Amino acid sequence: YAPEPGDCDDTDPLINPEAQTLTILGSDEFEDNIISPLTGAPTTQYNFAVVYTDATGALPPTGFPRALIDFEGNGIFNNPNDRAALLSPADAADLNTADGKVYIGSISPLVPGTNYATRIQVQSGGCTTEIGPFDAPDVLFEPDLQIFADDITFSNFNPEVSSSLTVSAIIRNVGGLPVNNFAVKLVNQFDTD
Repeated sequence: YAPEPGDCDDTDPLINPEAQTLTILGSDEFEDNIISPLTGAPTTQYNFAVVYTDATGALPPTGFPRALIDFEGNGIFNNPNDRAALLSPADAADLNTADGKVYIGSISPLVPGTNYATRIQVQSGGCTTEIGPFDAPDVLFEPDLQIFADDITFSNFNPEVSSSLTVSAIIRNVGGLPVNNFAVKLVNQFDTD
């Protein structure tokens, strides 16, 4: 990476004329992003993938590429809830980066929040190659279903014994993630069956 000092942006055609790049993998869950999933819970495993290319075929320095997960999205990476994840080669036997080398990584847990900005960086000799920031992930609380007494209504407040009765309830999800395929069961506390 940047084998000659003083040309971080590769604008000098005489010094390392082709830039080192980080690009989106462009397939499967990484079709248009560096992180997957884009939304999850604090305990979700968030995965990263990127393609690193260096025209000289050189590998990135030790400790790179790395994903920077900026909780506040403020571009400062040492706030208390910011995280970093080291990426590793998807194919350790591939030692040539001239044709692009895939790096992957993951992280869990993350603090709930929706202001995250994620980027992947390689740094060497005072030069930085970066992709991002991407406005992800959205880390939301697990689904939390609740029913309160005021949410329960009856078709008849004074039904006759053994008459039909319709009970309706509003079920609220106070968590951050959607919930599907759940069942609600009405139980008569005096029924011994």
